[in-house]
Amino acid sequence: MPTGKKVPPQVWTDGRYVYMRVKSTKLFPYKGKVNDITVEGNHSFVFGRVAGENCVHEHAELGINKGVGPGCMLIPDVHIHHDGYLTEPIRRSRFWRNFKLLECDRLRYPDRALGLFLYEIRDHMHLAKYEMEQNGQQISPQVRQRLTTVVETFRKHFMSDDYPYLTQDALNYYSEALAYLGQGMEVCVSLDVKPQGAQLNGTQRFRVADEDEANKLVGKLLKAKFMPFEGPYVA
Repeated sequence: MPTGKKVPPQVWTDGRYVYMRVKSTKLFPYKGKVNDITVEGNHSFVFGRVAGENCVHEHAELGINKGVGPGCMLIPDVHIHHDGYLTEPIRRSRFWRNFKLLECDRLRYPDRALGLFLYEIRDHMHLAKYEMEQNGQQISPQVRQRLTTVVETFRKHFMSDDYPYLTQDALNYYSEALAYLGQGMEVCVSLDVKPQGAQLNGTQRFRVADEDEANKLVGKLLKAKFMPFEGPYVA
């Protein structure tokens, strides 16, 4: 971050990051370790591990867990080709960049469902894998704690019907965590729902703790299949 009395331009770069001035941000204090936060684009953030609104970029919503509201249109036949993260080193760099933002977002918005999924589930799974890469694929106490966080967060927040749009992705990480911990049973199902012409369309494999959990999750997967025909966006 440039220092001194000279006012920097609206947007500038040091060759590695792009910076921008933030005119209005709701600040909150944090007493932990200080790290700079630098992210491209028009996000509301400040450096020094003090963040404001919308720390998780590219995810707009009207309010916490309110989504984008009814005034939106789904365009299923439009595909966006995103080739900005083709190599693992680039993806790792992106991970650590976003991880700082998510830490701030969890502090500022602890009830945000998206934050629960991205930080406690997805990124804790990634962190466990990264640490296992360095320790010979051993389940160390720290790795076990990260995997346990994934499992407990999924069971507490995503076994219910509160956030159906995140359950599928969260289930994939939950299954991985159970597998690494050597827990649960593997389930394989094939589900398809159409007004007519439904058919077996591949299989989905995931892990569960027991039969009761399997029944709940299969029910949620089936409900997700019905949503395109019964949801609020159906014409």
